[in-house]
Amino acid sequence: MDYSSKLGELNKKHGLVICGKQGGANETADDDKRQDEIDSQRYFSTLKHRVGKSGRGYVKEIVKWFGLWEHPLETEESKITDFEKSIIGIEWLDGHAKITPHSAKDFAENSERILGLLKGLEPKMLFFFGANMFDALSMIKPQAEEVLGKALGEPEKVGKAVFQKFENCQVIALPHTASTDASHSFIESLKPKIKPLIDEYRKSKGV
Repeated sequence: MDYSSKLGELNKKHGLVICGKQGGANETADDDKRQDEIDSQRYFSTLKHRVGKSGRGYVKEIVKWFGLWEHPLETEESKITDFEKSIIGIEWLDGHAKITPHSAKDFAENSERILGLLKGLEPKMLFFFGANMFDALSMIKPQAEEVLGKALGEPEKVGKAVFQKFENCQVIALPHTASTDASHSFIESLKPKIKPLIDEYRKSKGV
């Protein structure tokens, strides 16, 4: 599946893209297909099933982080606003591909899919949940700039987080939600940096 959540009018272009490493495959192809079909009908913040080995659900943690940045996300379909509808989830690697381990080099060598997705979505804001994905993006910078526009200045590192402004997109790379580097205290400490960027996105998007 190209997208890991519902594609709608507000997130199909110029939205907020949340990019994970690789969706976890289920035990059988039928299970995968069934889950993909369910996910394709739900907006990102309402997804329920994604729980990693750490026991910290991927989507649940991201929802928690947005709350720490004072941009809470509704998790019930009946309550979501245009902000939630402007968010789309994707994965760098096909969830059913057998590619391990996930080093920056692995991501860079398998970048055709992600570049195609980003070209279609033309995001205004892009979160990577896995810092080595930003390292991979740097390895394919010429191709990335064809999609996101020219990089404006150098990347700014704040602990394990990285911020990079492109002509057409603000990129933020954070540790994966299951990482030991992703403590809630660290994530909350990024609020002075991230909150204004989300404010700006929401104002420009009208959500």
